[in-house]
Amino acid sequence: MNLNVLRSSFGQLVGRVPIPEALREEYADYVLKRQERITLPAVIVGTAIMVGLFGLDISILPDILGMAADVRFGVVLPVALALGIYLYRDTRPIWVHYAIGGGTALLYGTLACILVVSSYAPLAPMYLTANNVTVMFVVLILEYPPALAATMAVALIVIQAAILSMSHAASATLLFMMTGISVSIAAAGLYGNIRMDRDRRLQFLSKQRDRQHLRALASQNALLERLSALDPLTGLSNRRGLDAVMTSAIADAQANPRTAVVAVAMVDIDHFKLFNDSQGHVAGDEALCEVAEALAGAVAGSDLVARYGGEEFAIVMPEAEPLALEMAGARLRAAVNKMNLVHPSSSTARTVTVSIGIAYADRTLLPSMTPQILTEAADSALYEAKSGGRDRVVVRACKIEPEPFKISWNKDAI
Repeated sequence: MNLNVLRSSFGQLVGRVPIPEALREEYADYVLKRQERITLPAVIVGTAIMVGLFGLDISILPDILGMAADVRFGVVLPVALALGIYLYRDTRPIWVHYAIGGGTALLYGTLACILVVSSYAPLAPMYLTANNVTVMFVVLILEYPPALAATMAVALIVIQAAILSMSHAASATLLFMMTGISVSIAAAGLYGNIRMDRDRRLQFLSKQRDRQHLRALASQNALLERLSALDPLTGLSNRRGLDAVMTSAIADAQANPRTAVVAVAMVDIDHFKLFNDSQGHVAGDEALCEVAEALAGAVAGSDLVARYGGEEFAIVMPEAEPLALEMAGARLRAAVNKMNLVHPSSSTARTVTVSIGIAYADRTLLPSMTPQILTEAADSALYEAKSGGRDRVVVRACKIEPEPFKISWNKDAI
């Protein structure tokens, strides 16, 4: 087999997945949240195992049963209770979780070794194999980074070997056998730890990739939504955007008792068909864009200018005052006249002009107001402005006609 293939395969098994610099802080938070879910349950499980082994002490370490009870119930249980309360009360930094988990494992492993070497029972030395549970606990259950897990495993094995060497039953053969077993178990556990660390990093990066895809998709959808509400020629809102803003403005006004009126202005370019016919469609499109820009520059910050269709524009005025509407209309009309855009075919003036109809709904009509009613009223005012000679502004209050009284009857009942 090719050496490069072997290296690649080994790298896939134990190779570390790097976390980009920009994501390291977020990855640290991700690891902390995992440790918050692991450390306390791990301490509880480890304590349960440590205390539960007292059942084996009865048969394996009968000569130091009192000492075993003192260690397991007088030391291990109080320590575990204090650590559990400390972890449960508040969020702790990652190093605290590492210190508590690792310190607990070292303490329990050391105490277990001391119990074993303190006994003269014949099976006591073999009882040391139970200490390998602590080794596996450190390298796998606590989900420590590989370097920290390896350090903890080495520390446990060194402590075990040191205490065993001081035992009355110590021998080179026993020391070699116990240490060899522990090293083998630690090596297998560390391989699993490295794989878990790799999978954890891949899982984190996969989630980040999915989130970025979702954010990109949401951004694209938001962009499409905005584009769908814009007129491609003038860049103003289109009919769809106008309806949405008008509906929102009416709803806000209905909910806000301080709002005086909601107004809509309909603006029509005078004799625009004649302008198109004489100047051409390209010039007509340019004229529409210039008028759109003039109107947009003449409105208040809260107003919305939209292209209603053809040569007609609509302006929503959500914070208007009835007495100021005439002035607002005059400002719009003056902005268009100021362009001095020549209109040789107009019978109204020598330049492009607009007719403006403004309709408003006061507080008495707001509860029953709809965008359709307001638009129809503005259209009616616009028709009045055009009928009156064009190049003028007409302001009218909305009126809601009562529905005609109807009598229904059932001829079959007669």
